[in-house]
Amino acid sequence: MEKLNVFVYGSLKKGFSNHYVMKLAKGEYIDGGVSSDSKFTMCGVGNSFPGLLSGTGKFSGEVYSVPKESISYHLDMLEGYPDFYNRCSIKVTLNTSNDEVDALVYYLSDDYVKNYGEKLLLNSPRISYTNNVYTWNQL
Repeated sequence: MEKLNVFVYGSLKKGFSNHYVMKLAKGEYIDGGVSSDSKFTMCGVGNSFPGLLSGTGKFSGEVYSVPKESISYHLDMLEGYPDFYNRCSIKVTLNTSNDEVDALVYYLSDDYVKNYGEKLLLNSPRISYTNNVYTWNQL
């Protein structure tokens, strides 16, 4: 069974509202981490969940090893792939080992941003920004 790393930064993290979907997808927690490249901005889609846009920062999250078929069935469905969120592979630096791994990440699609960008909150109270790293927090 082929598995891929998935880097989650919002509602799929432990303790957040959609973590149960990660469990349904049989995602195995690897470690917390931070995106290796500074090319992101985190925004709130309302105050319910975050999205990523092009920018100049990094973001924190959790890396999971997920069976490839579960990504399509569980995670893509939750994320509205490819219309609401799209996905790409990025480098993530793991917290514990400082190793760099490849992982899929979901980001807001260009069409969504074009059509609904006014709903995005760049100053959501759930986003903290410290040392050039965005983090989505519980309220």
